[in-house]
Amino acid sequence: MKIKIFLLLLVFFLGFKNSAYSDEFIITSSIIKADKKTGTVTLEEKVKVVDQKNNQLFTDYAKYNKKQNTVFAKGESNIITSEGYKIYGSNILFDNKQKKISSNTKTQIIDKSGNKIFLEMFDYSIEKNIFFSKGNIKIIDINSNNYNFSEIYIDERAEKIIGSDVKFFLEDIKLNENNEPRFFANSASISKSGTTMNKGIFTFCKNRGADKCPPWLLQSNKIKHDLAKKTIYYENAVIKIYDFPIFYFPKFSHPDPSVKRRSGFLPPTLTSNSIVGSGIAQPYFWAISGDKDLTFTPKIHNNENPLMLAEYRHAFEKSLLLVDAGYNNGYKNTSVKKTSGSKSHFFSQFSMDLLNSEDEFSSLNLNIQQVSGNKYLKQFDINSILASESVDVLENNLTYDYEKGDLSFVAEISAFENLSVNGNDKFEYQLPFITLEKNILSSQNYGFIDLSSNVQVKNSLTDRHEKFLINDFNWVSNKWISEIGLENQFKGILKTVNYHTKNSKGKFKDKEDVFETSGAIGFLTKTSLYKNKDNKHHLLTPKFLTRYAPGHMRNLSGGEGRLKYNNLFNMSKFNEIDVLEKGLSSSYGFEYKLNSLTDKQEVGDNIFSFSAGQVFSSKKESDIPKTSSMNKNFSDVVGQTSLNFNKDSKLTYQFAVDKKLKEFNSNEIGIVHIYGKTKFNINYLENRNHIGDKHIADASIDYNVNSSNQISFTTTRNLLRNSSDYYNLSYNYINDCLKAGLVYRRQFYNDADTEAENSLMFKITLIPLGDINSMKMGQ
Repeated sequence: MKIKIFLLLLVFFLGFKNSAYSDEFIITSSIIKADKKTGTVTLEEKVKVVDQKNNQLFTDYAKYNKKQNTVFAKGESNIITSEGYKIYGSNILFDNKQKKISSNTKTQIIDKSGNKIFLEMFDYSIEKNIFFSKGNIKIIDINSNNYNFSEIYIDERAEKIIGSDVKFFLEDIKLNENNEPRFFANSASISKSGTTMNKGIFTFCKNRGADKCPPWLLQSNKIKHDLAKKTIYYENAVIKIYDFPIFYFPKFSHPDPSVKRRSGFLPPTLTSNSIVGSGIAQPYFWAISGDKDLTFTPKIHNNENPLMLAEYRHAFEKSLLLVDAGYNNGYKNTSVKKTSGSKSHFFSQFSMDLLNSEDEFSSLNLNIQQVSGNKYLKQFDINSILASESVDVLENNLTYDYEKGDLSFVAEISAFENLSVNGNDKFEYQLPFITLEKNILSSQNYGFIDLSSNVQVKNSLTDRHEKFLINDFNWVSNKWISEIGLENQFKGILKTVNYHTKNSKGKFKDKEDVFETSGAIGFLTKTSLYKNKDNKHHLLTPKFLTRYAPGHMRNLSGGEGRLKYNNLFNMSKFNEIDVLEKGLSSSYGFEYKLNSLTDKQEVGDNIFSFSAGQVFSSKKESDIPKTSSMNKNFSDVVGQTSLNFNKDSKLTYQFAVDKKLKEFNSNEIGIVHIYGKTKFNINYLENRNHIGDKHIADASIDYNVNSSNQISFTTTRNLLRNSSDYYNLSYNYINDCLKAGLVYRRQFYNDADTEAENSLMFKITLIPLGDINSMKMGQ
């Protein structure tokens, strides 16, 4: 039976009289043993002790000392303080005379927020509701972040922690398993409003040991984390890279990790080029609302007027708007290269999903690109959200897409501006361009027929006007296997063309409502021959396509059509949508593949492949492009091959050789080779004779010094001019929290408005703070 004993009864048992009850306990226990000689009471099983402040002790064994006015709980015990903190430990002394609770054994405290505090000892002031502890102290918060102290005070009423020798390890903001974001400080104060640290550092880098400094750190006399503003503030902050100071900020702040978007200044960038000189770009990010924001970036130049850049983003429920704009008031000093007048650009993209279900989709897309001068993007080094100095053709279009099952519909109106051309000839308009694709027959007996319709209205070269309505009916029969093992299939295409052109300069018939019909029928046959030997799978596939197209075709002799192996067995081998090559012809060739065999005798990785073929025409066709060589009875022999020497080396090769196999008219070679820590990538292109006049080589070499250091070199060289377009030599260093790069670039320009440039630039990325760029150094 449970016995409840109040202090008045204890006095009676022990032979004492005491009329003061304010400093006494209320004790509950299943078993009680009183010792009159020592003046102690032993309490066993389901012991509960409550003081006047409502601090509650729970244990299974304790001793109460009347004279000392203490309760000592031996073994596992727990306490719930008057402020709701929970204490789990052993050998706890409840001293009502000294008004404290203490233990010299390992203890765990859980505060009202659920954070866990691990101590080696503690003293708790009952009057002040304050814990004190020293030694190895660890706190794990509800987000699994770790806080280490050597000494700590915990104020229950103020819900505040003050500690020294602080080490905060923040698990909830790690970007990957190698990051160890952390704060170290001499002292810290943690409360509901935030955290303040004195003489602290912050880094995101992996801990490399006590004797090694992190790749980067931010050091500050005072660091304050304001929870209400979700901002971390620094006073007298210094950014160090490998303990070397590179930036000093009297005041510095950034959003805390819980903030995904926050208005404020972004890291500045130093800029320089040969036209506008050196300067600095200071972006400011404005989080207007949850679905829209703006980045405003003034570029201030030493010797020229500033360039103002703005990037605007707005996300709607089913659409997205991007706007990229810039403005410059013009050059201070004009020249042949620096023309007078203001400079600007306006790029915008808008996309909207009209329908988006499993079987039906439609969208609307608007693209706008405008600049004030042909060389503006290059001269001002524009590289922003939409605009880039590499843009050579401006595209303005409105496009509607619709797809459902086997139906596809695209309608587009477009305007193009070629920045490499002067005058009105730079503009081309397509008003509109419509494409419809639909399967109109799917039969086990007759095969498949697909319809492709194109409507195109185009104005180009100032006064050239073209209107087209083109329908293609493409038919393929079902495949069948003959008695001797040949796989056979019929192919057919019927093309109808309605057009009206003006000032086509001989390209089309300049008269109204021209109607032309053309078609082709073909028979494709092939067979597969294979053999397994020495753990290798050999596959040889001869192919033969006989094709006949009656009638005539538009003269394409001045065009640039190419015959390659990948279009050798197509019914139409050119990209002109209104033309089918005419006549009777045969395409013949073969494919050979060598693959490895797995232990289960399944075909594995490709080792070697070689394909080659040729077109034979019954007569010469002068209207076919000369570049294809199909204007002759026998075309060039075209082919391609690939060779995987091993997992580190691969060779690819495409070629076109004349019909007598004596002279190569085209060679395209690609080599990728990894030798130890070095990767070589070499490409070579040579066109000659009827195909063209081009001789270009480009190469890149990447050398991985180790897992963190890489040296790269890239170049492109025109072998006809015996000159290079550019050289790039770069060094890159990367680890878990820092990227650093040094880039030397030699750029050659061939137009009058830009200059060749030697530049050297240094860039550091502090993960996750952002980039620090040096200006380009050079001429």
